Amino acid sequence: MAARLQCRNLLRQFARSAFVQPSRTYATIPAPPPAGLHNPSIKIDTPAHTNTTGLVPLKGWESRKTYLLHNYAKLLLEQPLILIAQHNAVNAEEWGAFRNQVAKVGGKLQVIRTHIFKAGLRNVNYMKKELPQEQWATTDATAQWLSEAAKDVDDPLMELFVGPLATITLAEPAQGFQPEVLKKVMDICNKSQNKLVLLGGRMESSPMDLTDLERAKALPNLEGMRAQLLGLLSSPASGLGRVLSASGSRIYFTLESRRIGMEKEANPEGATAEEKA
Repeated sequence: MAARLQCRNLLRQFARSAFVQPSRTYATIPAPPPAGLHNPSIKIDTPAHTNTTGLVPLKGWESRKTYLLHNYAKLLLEQPLILIAQHNAVNAEEWGAFRNQVAKVGGKLQVIRTHIFKAGLRNVNYMKKELPQEQWATTDATAQWLSEAAKDVDDPLMELFVGPLATITLAEPAQGFQPEVLKKVMDICNKSQNKLVLLGGRMESSPMDLTDLERAKALPNLEGMRAQLLGLLSSPASGLGRVLSASGSRIYFTLESRRIGMEKEANPEGATAEEKA
């Protein structure tokens, strides 16, 4: 009997220990604060919820929200064209197919967190409005002071932020705006059976609706625009040359006919003989 009781007590202790939640572990080495937008020397203040024990959780203070805000602000500063699309019931296989299609035509498709993207948009707009351009690259777009100062900044692009959203950007932003990429991306969205619904976009700092995008995709590429500009600049000079050459020819023929007329008046017989000859 005593052996049974002892065995039962051991089983109870084992069952209790199996369901005890493990305590949270802490690292004694502090995690470094996240770097600035473009300048690694810029530091972000440690959050106010740091515990008083001096221990930092293993996860660190570089939260995903800060990481996303950093990436969105960088995207808004560097991309010449950003398209906003609403995605509807897209499964993982379809996402892979859409990303591959967009990548093949020179674009990049990514899902965004709308409220964090709004914060990045406000911060970037405030930077461009209040700070000189030479400070944009060295200003931390995730800084607390910037978010506080930009909380009332508005942007017409925010009117498009309805439902689950994704952005489509250029894979090589250094080449500038590429109308052929825009046209191919719009064709992909139109053939997606409402899985990707294009809402509008942003070119440089200007919002664009669907009508503006339709006009933009009809523009020539950069080389074509340069050729057209060169033609416009050279056409006035060539036209002026044609006018001057034509005017000179007209003056010559006018003077020549006048000379012949005066010779006829001075020597009618000679003129008659010349005409006969």
